[in-house]
Amino acid sequence: MHLHPRCVRVAGTGAVPPAWPPLADCHIKVPTKDCGADHSAPAPSVNDVVRHKEKRAIFQPLAANVTGIVMVTPILTPHQPIPGDEASLGLTVVSGLDWSGDAGDPKKTPGLSPLLVTAVVHLDVENWELLEAALAGARRIRSLPPDYVFHFSGSRPQIREALFKELKRVPLSAHGRVFDKNLWAQSYFRRTNGIARIQAEIVELMIHCPDHLIGGQTLLIDGEKSETKLIAPIKTELNRRLVIGRRASLRRVKTCPDDHQSQGAIIQVADMIAGALHDAGSVAGPYLAGFESKITLV
Repeated sequence: MHLHPRCVRVAGTGAVPPAWPPLADCHIKVPTKDCGADHSAPAPSVNDVVRHKEKRAIFQPLAANVTGIVMVTPILTPHQPIPGDEASLGLTVVSGLDWSGDAGDPKKTPGLSPLLVTAVVHLDVENWELLEAALAGARRIRSLPPDYVFHFSGSRPQIREALFKELKRVPLSAHGRVFDKNLWAQSYFRRTNGIARIQAEIVELMIHCPDHLIGGQTLLIDGEKSETKLIAPIKTELNRRLVIGRRASLRRVKTCPDDHQSQGAIIQVADMIAGALHDAGSVAGPYLAGFESKITLV
């Protein structure tokens, strides 16, 4: 989604390789907690959506918040493809990952939340129509345009409530990571930029997901094709960690905007869940009531 002004890249320089923090440096603690398209109407078209001015690309500077990744998990059984993706034949699970919050030093922004939240949503492709139906239902309830793109940031509470109410009917699951940036050492801030920190948090979230949601996945990141170089370090580091653990690695990484006509729905849901976790600091917030059994915090 949106990146904080400190989470920027230098134009024309390409990706900045992340410096993956050792546990002794960033003092990461891993808390544990136990842990959904109405097709009677035309499928929503999002080609003409005017995207939120702060979400032109995943790593656009001068944006206010952070969010944005989608993942696709292949299971080698014959199943319907992910909508609009001819290369996804055989895939049965779609996982959409997004994040909320900025990656800057909280000591420089007193009064603002020190949390950086990442959340990944898992959905069987056979239930994709139920997911789209939930989004379409929430749009009808709130009299929104059929191509309305859901974002937690900036949306009215009534819109959030309508979407989460509809999502309760969808058999999805999710993993989330609510991280307090005060746990990062000052040396880590000095030797990394915001992008590298977000990349590292994405890896930390995904490494805790079970094998059947990781092995052979395609990682689709909310953004334009031009952002591919910034995604490569995530795949490289995650695959390195998986190999060390003798686990199957990711299959490929590519970008996908949240307003994509056929695949953007799951990115929007991940956006909403990440935002709700960031807003409340846990699954105990008002929007996620009833979702406690669907979300595992890592």
